Amino acid sequence: MLNNSKRIKIQAVWLVLIILWVNLFHYVFLYNGMSFDYLVYDFLLSRIYKQNKSQKIQYLLITNKTYSNLFRSNRIDRSKIAEAVTLLEEFGVELIIFDIIFVYPSNSKDDNSLAKVLQKYKNIIQPIGVLNYQEINSNQDFQKNISIDLQPHLKLLSLDEIIFPYPSFLSENSYLGQISDNSDNDGIMRHTRLIIKKDSSILPSLSLTSVLRIFDDSINTVRFISDDLLLINNKIKIPFDNSGRTLIPFLSKWGNDFSAITLEDLMEMAVKDSDKMKLKNSLNGKIIVVADVSASAADIFPTPFSKLTPLVMLHTSVLNALLNNKFIHKTNFFDNLLILNFFLIISFSLFFKQKRIYFFISFLCSLLILSIFNVLIFMLGYFLFYVSVLLCLLISYTLGFIIVEFIFIKEKKIIELDNIRKSFEMNETNKILQNLLPPFDTYFNDYEISAYYSTAEEVGGDFYDYYQKNGELKIFIADGSGHGLQAGILVVSLKTIITSLELKNPSETLFHINNILKEIHFSKLFLCISMISLQQGYITFSNAGLPPLLHYNSKMKKIESYIQKNIPLGIKQHFNYIESKIKLEKNDILFIYTDGLSELFNSKKEMLGIEKIQQTLLNHSSKTTGQIVSEFKALISKWKNEYPQNDDITFLVIKKI
Repeated sequence: MLNNSKRIKIQAVWLVLIILWVNLFHYVFLYNGMSFDYLVYDFLLSRIYKQNKSQKIQYLLITNKTYSNLFRSNRIDRSKIAEAVTLLEEFGVELIIFDIIFVYPSNSKDDNSLAKVLQKYKNIIQPIGVLNYQEINSNQDFQKNISIDLQPHLKLLSLDEIIFPYPSFLSENSYLGQISDNSDNDGIMRHTRLIIKKDSSILPSLSLTSVLRIFDDSINTVRFISDDLLLINNKIKIPFDNSGRTLIPFLSKWGNDFSAITLEDLMEMAVKDSDKMKLKNSLNGKIIVVADVSASAADIFPTPFSKLTPLVMLHTSVLNALLNNKFIHKTNFFDNLLILNFFLIISFSLFFKQKRIYFFISFLCSLLILSIFNVLIFMLGYFLFYVSVLLCLLISYTLGFIIVEFIFIKEKKIIELDNIRKSFEMNETNKILQNLLPPFDTYFNDYEISAYYSTAEEVGGDFYDYYQKNGELKIFIADGSGHGLQAGILVVSLKTIITSLELKNPSETLFHINNILKEIHFSKLFLCISMISLQQGYITFSNAGLPPLLHYNSKMKKIESYIQKNIPLGIKQHFNYIESKIKLEKNDILFIYTDGLSELFNSKKEMLGIEKIQQTLLNHSSKTTGQIVSEFKALISKWKNEYPQNDDITFLVIKKI
């Protein structure tokens, strides 16, 4: 069998290999996480993360009703847009953000009216771009820091689903907002950029331009203060991952994020003086985001991110995060690797315990702590690749469990083989001890003798024997302390000592046996024994540690018990044992037994006791010794039933006939 030290060394080697392999697996396959990580992010975002809604942001929406009731056509009425902008300026809005691309010119009059309004007011952010074509060409220094990236610039998430652009939004022109390199007859530039790239980090231009205008700042002040942190306006810090991306938390589902007013309601309320004052009070100092959220509009290019989430919600969510200066920090690969190894240590903390349940408990504890840890850091604004770490923990636990099972199965087989060998040796030893015992039934002169012997284990510690010499029968019954092989050795030693001694009276014989046992130095072992010298008409006996000898008096029809104050053999050297003499009449019975009989337990944890022994002997005193033994065997079987026997049982029945 593997010793404990060797087993621990083998497990330690496997543990190191498992941890190294799991770290390599995480590096190769889970470097940037997996989609399930973002599903957990999505779940926590909707239930744990708290992002305040800026009260300054408000929608001005163009809906299906706007087309039917106000425009009365399937195209945007640009004169109405110009009129709405004028009203908003009168009501004192801080900023107007257009999330509309005007693709086709309508008519000269409407186009010119809209162009004049857009040129008149300086607090208007035009359609989607941050800079138009002419501005880029006129600023060569800034042009060096700007480039076009055709890949999606953000990993966008709504409350209930991962949001990716529709295929129609992923073509080069539509994605970048490039409609035309030249302005239309209305003087509005069509060439705009949806995104800009600043030092390899991609930013949504509409939201960035808007917040820079709010803070009266310039794009040239945007700078990195560390490898993963971008500073805007010297106070807004945007965290980026190693791919140049940041996570923007959506506030809620569309319709529950910011307050909104439709274009037709604005125009209708502006006519009435009472409603006009309400509008002024509600819109003063607001950031108005103008967006078309109709089901279909011929005048704009379709750019939804999902069926439930229009593109404008992306811009307002980014703008809101910028105004609150609150972003979700995504842990990088090394952070996730550090967290993974920390929880690997927790998971394998009880790996070296011999009971597999401990390893399972430590794994469950690591999962519980990881889940709690994930929720707590998300509340603080940190996004962990929870599923990726969890997957690595599951893989490591599975590998660890296989290793543990392999080691324990190997040890189990070794133990089973060792137990088979020991059981065989014990059975052989028991056969030897059984051969040392005399027959169960015998006769001596006018005495009938029967014995019962039953061991609790393969090797018993009880013993009985008869020796006939000089017209006397010397009877020994003994109970060695303990069970198993040690008790068996004690019995064999007793047999050897008895055969080597010149047997005299019981007290003197026990005196010599005690001294010899004491000299052998049996550690913590002792021997309870009773010796009976059977003579014609009477017996002489000495009892050292066994239960009282029982004498059935046939004339008086009662049982007497004899107690002697002798100590067991092997405890104290040179102890003087006392003996007693009993006269036996015809049909008198002697019953000598070991404590395994009186202390026999049943399933209710009750002991058989001396009273039941005496009553059984009294009830069957008229029978032969063999029949009396059979009655006691039936009593033993009935009493313990299926309950295991926990001590050896031996008793002798001697009857004068």
